[in-house]
Amino acid sequence: MGLLSPGELWAETRFNANLVLLTANGKGLSHEWPSATTIPDASIAAIQAALKQRGNKSPPASVVLVTADDKVAASLPGLRQAIQLVPLLAYTGSADAYARQLAQQQAVWDVHARGPKKPRCGS
Repeated sequence: MGLLSPGELWAETRFNANLVLLTANGKGLSHEWPSATTIPDASIAAIQAALKQRGNKSPPASVVLVTADDKVAASLPGLRQAIQLVPLLAYTGSADAYARQLAQQQAVWDVHARGPKKPRCGS
C-alpha cells in the first residue's frame, strides 16, 4: 500500500534521489531531514506544487510523504493517481516511533561494532 515503517522511512530518506515532503503536522521530524520540503498539508495541490518547485530537474525516484495524519492512508490511492509518474510512499507514524526505531538500530550497530564476545582463558 506504500505505508512505510519507521525503519523503511529511515532507508528511503537516505536515498538522495527521493523527494521528502514534510507536512506541517509532521514537523516533529524536521530536524532529521533539513533538506526536506515542507508543505502545508497532504493534499494533491501541495504535492504537485512541491514537484513543480523542483523546476527542470529530473523527476525524483519517489516522493516520500511524512505526516502525522493517519487519515492520509485512506487518500493514498487518489494522491498516487494525481502524480502518476512518480511513486508515492507515506509515513504516518509519530516522531516518537521513529526515534525508538533509530535508538534500537543504534544499539544493534553498537553491539556489532564491539564484535563477538570472546571466552575467557581456560573456559
